[in-house]
Amino acid sequence: MENILKVASQNCRQNSITNINIKQLIQENDILNLQEVTIPKTDTNIIGKLEKEWKVKIYTSQSHTKNSIIQIVKGNLKETISFTEIIPGNATKIKISNEKFSYNIFNIYAPPGQPQEHIAFCKKLFEKLKYYENIILMGDFNNILNENECNKTRNEKHKKKARETKHLYQNLHDVHNILGSNLKYTYIVGDYRARLDKVLVEKNMIQNIENYEIIPTIFSDHHQIKIHLKKGEKIIKEVKKNKVFIYLD
Repeated sequence: MENILKVASQNCRQNSITNINIKQLIQENDILNLQEVTIPKTDTNIIGKLEKEWKVKIYTSQSHTKNSIIQIVKGNLKETISFTEIIPGNATKIKISNEKFSYNIFNIYAPPGQPQEHIAFCKKLFEKLKYYENIILMGDFNNILNENECNKTRNEKHKKKARETKHLYQNLHDVHNILGSNLKYTYIVGDYRARLDKVLVEKNMIQNIENYEIIPTIFSDHHQIKIHLKKGEKIIKEVKKNKVFIYLD
């Protein structure tokens, strides 16, 4: 499957990056987006050691909390890779490209606490997204935009977050609603179910996603989400009325 990129996202629920399950995830994917993962402070060179052992490149970002978000890229990918920290601890981006395609893959961990903090993050994120194209957002959005994304009535916090941020998502498409999955929810606690983890893309990117899955995980209360992303043919850009339209030749 040389023409496919396997891209996954997993909220690790404060598990260490040295967890054996994380090693298994990177063996199964080309690009791995992790949220709520801890980095041991007892070994200041742990990232370098894991990069050498796993044959990967590890990009980290940490906020004021002890948890980090991490993007891991297989070392055998021939494409050009660049990393950008968008919002420390909450949003990072990997750009993967060659002469035929270019994708901006964002790792998202939206603040789960008070609605105002979450809303402020979303506004800041979408302001920054204006400067990118070929966007893929993956991660834990900690938001329930629609009632069908959980098995119970949304609480007041989620209702407020949805009211204040839903308009920001209007130009993005939820891959779950397009391709479907064998599972409906990604977050499970007791009898509560919700789809907090999502893959959101621009319209022109839909045709490049070949497969979408929600995969049960044993070490977290979040399931893994995974897509198969086509490396594609040569991208042609057409400029009309100051807007860029992307086609695949």
